[in-house]
Amino acid sequence: MAYTDLISSQVTLVAGGGNYNFSFDTPIAQDGSPHIVSWGPQLNATAAGGMTPTNGLSGIISTLRVQVGSEIVINWNNNGTPTAGTLSQLGCFIQRLGGQDFCITDAADDLTVLAEMSMPVGLDASKSHRVNVQITLLDENAGMTGVALTPASSTLDWTINFGVAKERTIVGARQDFQMTASATRTVTVFGKEGYSMLGMMCASANNNGAGPPATAVILDAIQSIRINNGAFRELFVNQWRSLNNSFRNPDRTSLAIGNMGNVNATGVIAEQTRIAGQAGSLFLNLRRISAGANIDAAFTYTAANGDAPLAVYPVWVSNIGATGAKAPRQTIITPQSTTLTVEDNSAN
Repeated sequence: MAYTDLISSQVTLVAGGGNYNFSFDTPIAQDGSPHIVSWGPQLNATAAGGMTPTNGLSGIISTLRVQVGSEIVINWNNNGTPTAGTLSQLGCFIQRLGGQDFCITDAADDLTVLAEMSMPVGLDASKSHRVNVQITLLDENAGMTGVALTPASSTLDWTINFGVAKERTIVGARQDFQMTASATRTVTVFGKEGYSMLGMMCASANNNGAGPPATAVILDAIQSIRINNGAFRELFVNQWRSLNNSFRNPDRTSLAIGNMGNVNATGVIAEQTRIAGQAGSLFLNLRRISAGANIDAAFTYTAANGDAPLAVYPVWVSNIGATGAKAPRQTIITPQSTTLTVEDNSAN
């Protein structure tokens, strides 16, 4: 009771990146799968020259906004410019949520590439949902493939994975805070009614307000964080990474698995490189704070990395079947009755 479907965006790609907007209706599960477990953009592309992938699909995603009906499930805006060969902040975030981010070329000619970034969502698959996607892609030549794509034979699709999900997952809107070197600032991240806050993605950029820097030069501007909702003391950045099991289960760098023909002497395809943490990117595992509760967190910034903006994305989860945020509703109820309709008509 699980399968994957592919939705065509029907947008015309251009070489060098661009802004794309498309909508689609999710198909109802055909095998009885109760949920849409995960989904995400997928790039099926070709190029005129041989490709040497240097990053996963997240490496060229600048912004990503996905709306299901009236509810936004992710609204990402880069805090730093992804760099070829360096794990992007979005790639780090997606992997902490259990998603995947990769780019791989065809063994035959290095002219075709498959790149994907998937994330958990947990939607009801017994009905169709209207989905609106806004995505901005950066230059694939500089950020992912090493060559320009051929638009006529390249497609941007959306993968939908059906199965059984336990939770609904929503990534809250980005919240920005201006930080100061060698100083502590307490920020409040608001909760969502009916949802527990699983954690927060913190993306810093030590650029002194000069615009998004390349991720290759971003350093850990955050020194320590104290969660004021009951915590006794602050934890340093690498202590938070240990709570995420980053040293036992490191992130993949999103560097391409590479040419499918690029195998070692035993015929095994090379695996993506792993790193315990991406500087400037930190996921705070809050272990499901009470539903609807706000988070007060004290961030202390280092002296060395200067004043740096901080972007925070809360991650909310709710058990499937649990009551979410209450929508506005009418208070007058008019029951439908065929019998009463017929009798009324007869009386008239």
